[in-house]
Amino acid sequence: MKMKKIALGATLVCLLCTSLLAFADEWYEGGTLENANGNEWREASEENKVASAGGLLKEMYEQGYLDPRVFPDVNSVDDLRPHAESLSMYTDEVINHVVEGAESPAQAERLLRYMLGPLTYGAARMGEAASEE
Repeated sequence: MKMKKIALGATLVCLLCTSLLAFADEWYEGGTLENANGNEWREASEENKVASAGGLLKEMYEQGYLDPRVFPDVNSVDDLRPHAESLSMYTDEVINHVVEGAESPAQAERLLRYMLGPLTYGAARMGEAASEE
């Protein structure tokens, strides 16, 4: 009898977890960094960075702004994930470049505070990298 209760409890937990996952946000939803400054970007989680980049790319995709020559492998929103991860990486690269080039931590803090829309800088760096290939 005790084993049946344990098995029933485990089954209920699995069903609950499965139903919760069904209502989870998509990977590109919930990002909060579209209007962030450099400091906010730098302190954000990787998940938030990718979701923010993904949200931006999804919006561009849905409005027809993604050049198929640059994004030939994108046939759906889900195909954008590797590009969102790259955009996040390039944005991190730009942020790190600012920090490394600053004369002091205080100067880096100020520069990043006034660096609005870091995804824009990341997108520019991503475009440069694509043209270099």
